[in-house]
Amino acid sequence: MLISLPLLVSLAFAQESPPIVGGSTTSAYEPVGVLFGCGGGSGWSSICSGTLIHKKWVVTAAHCVESFLDYGGDVCFVIGDDLESNNGVEAYATATDMFSHPNYGSQGNSWADIGLVELLHNLSSFETMPLNTDRVRDSWHGEDVTYVGWGITSDNRDDSGTKRTVDVPVYTHDQYIIYTY
Repeated sequence: MLISLPLLVSLAFAQESPPIVGGSTTSAYEPVGVLFGCGGGSGWSSICSGTLIHKKWVVTAAHCVESFLDYGGDVCFVIGDDLESNNGVEAYATATDMFSHPNYGSQGNSWADIGLVELLHNLSSFETMPLNTDRVRDSWHGEDVTYVGWGITSDNRDDSGTKRTVDVPVYTHDQYIIYTY
């Protein structure tokens, strides 16, 4: 079962990119890219995972959208596997608009940490990630899910310029969040 990082993990973490610990770098999962501040603003540049769900739309975490809105400069979405390699970037598009879930920031609504980014132009030569419409079931407990994203490899690291993946078992779930080990 494949669940992109912003769709799942970011729901549980509202401040920093969660680590992808015990995983490995990957060039697979083409629709999973990275969003970052790419010009202007205060010089600050955040990195957040994002998933291309339509040729012109990316899903990410609402806390990322809010950070980028505070940034004040251009935000880019990059498809590739390594921001620091000459061959690691396949395509990019600038964001034209961003939206947070309307309940994001409401007290106790960590489940609402989801956002959308509209791109200035279509990334039509790339596959999109279909949204999972299956409801989580108890039978998922103990089954592996695949996290894919641009997270760091451990606490206090700054190595999120590379796409990574890791398989981890589902521990439990509630009506909003899947919890993994």
